[in-house]
Formats: sequence, C-alpha cells, structure tokens
Amino acid sequence: MYFGGNFRSVILYYHTITELILKTRLINTKMSRPIAETPVLRGKDARKFLAEMERNKDKKATPEERMRIKVNYDKLMSIATFRP
Repeated sequence: MYFGGNFRSVILYYHTITELILKTRLINTKMSRPIAETPVLRGKDARKFLAEMERNKDKKATPEERMRIKVNYDKLMSIATFRP
C-alpha cells in the first residue's frame, strides 16, 4: 500500500492507527457488562431454597456479628469515593 509520502508519514500513520486501536480496547475494557437475568429456581433447588429460608426465618444476628458488620461498614464508608 502506498501512502503518497515518505517513510515518516507511513510511521505516523501506523502509530495513529495503533493508538486508536489501543484507546478503543481501553474504552471497551472499562465499560461494565450487562447483568444476566437471575435464573428461576425449579424442582429440587427450589425446595432446598424454600426449606433453608423457612429454617432461618427466625434467626437473628448476634450482637457481636452486628458489631463486626458495623465496623466493616464504617471502614468501607471512610474510604469510599461515593456517598449514599
């Protein structure tokens, strides 16, 4: 392929195309992927899930567990760049 110029113009063209490709790849990797639909549980899996929910319906977190969760939440919020 002839670009109608000297070697320098060919190199400049090559670098421009390469830079464009790299920028496109960077942009595409920064974008999030769509979240897939949550599958519907059926049969044995559905029965196991419902049994587990029923068994844990009345369980509450212990005070120690609540404190651990609160401490971790506070740590996360202290370094977070977003605010709820």
